[in-house]
Amino acid sequence: MYYYNSNWSEHYNLKSQTTLVVDNYNVPSIFKIKKNMTDKLEKELYDFTIEKLTEFIDYEQEHYACDLHHYIFNEDYYIIGHYNSREWLKKHDLDVFEVIEKIKEYEEDTLGQLLTDLSSPERVVNMYVYILGEEILNESDHLQEIWDNECTIKDYEKIINELSWI
Repeated sequence: MYYYNSNWSEHYNLKSQTTLVVDNYNVPSIFKIKKNMTDKLEKELYDFTIEKLTEFIDYEQEHYACDLHHYIFNEDYYIIGHYNSREWLKKHDLDVFEVIEKIKEYEEDTLGQLLTDLSSPERVVNMYVYILGEEILNESDHLQEIWDNECTIKDYEKIINELSWI
């Protein structure tokens, strides 16, 4: 097993030097999301997140920071229909079994059991996007800092700015 010893937290201005082993390399957790998403998928979901945050500004919606993930990724389906879901997976060149594995690990770790109907492409895609959405929002330091507070327009703008930079 290979380990790359570097002070990631200084180089990438991270608060801590949290690391994990991915493909035999010691990589900061901030980069875990990169392994799970293609560039096109990453851009699509970051753009979607920023668009939703912008709507919160436009409509002057105030939500608690801890609830943003729910409002962005759980109030409506990201993809509707079985055909559209299958095409979305193809478009992003995603391996269905890797997607299912990610859902299974996430649900067993957070919920204690697998709840998503894996026979439904629509439910699989939407749960996968839900999980990736959580990872995207976790990239915002400001969101973590205001976690228990209601978001103001300035908070939304700071979060958008952080996510736009990534």
